Amino acid sequence: MDWQTLSLISENYIPCGHVPTALVIGRFHPFHKGHQKIAKLALDAMGDMVIGLVEGAKTSLNRTRNPFPLELRKKIILASLGEIYPEFSEKRLKVLPDAFISTPLNAFRKNDFEIKQLWCGADRGKSYQKMLPYARENLDADMKVMSVSRNDNYESNKIRDALVNGDTDYVKRSLAAGAEPYIPELIHFAKEGRENG
Repeated sequence: MDWQTLSLISENYIPCGHVPTALVIGRFHPFHKGHQKIAKLALDAMGDMVIGLVEGAKTSLNRTRNPFPLELRKKIILASLGEIYPEFSEKRLKVLPDAFISTPLNAFRKNDFEIKQLWCGADRGKSYQKMLPYARENLDADMKVMSVSRNDNYESNKIRDALVNGDTDYVKRSLAAGAEPYIPELIHFAKEGRENG
């Protein structure tokens, strides 16, 4: 290889550094339009967005609140995010065993994503704020927590109740359009979770 060829290669070289990214984290039982709105805000703020899907079985054994299997939640997230982020793929979705701040930061760093903003619901914002000093000191992470209070009517508890009670109109209004094919499965697991919760 001559120097001219080497020079041409180096001019076209794109460094493989970390991509500044927003992380949206949650259990998503199920992922609904409120979560989709948070993901859109995160995407608009950073220009790139990933999802940390907390398994749930390890964080809560309550089947009433956590009835949906992991694979079903992944399918719904992928189908729902296609509307707002066509480039979203499984590479941008990581299953996390827990929600401790080091878990998603390390999981996404392996794929060259550098989490600069962590987006979550207002109910989780304070706990992530408390973890920030640990992230800065031990993980060399310079990030902000963006906790969102929603004033919409999309709540996982209400959706699970509607699934059990057969209110499919409310469920359809609450889920992203891409999630509609999964409603029969959601109904099945919501009822099973209520019975065995």
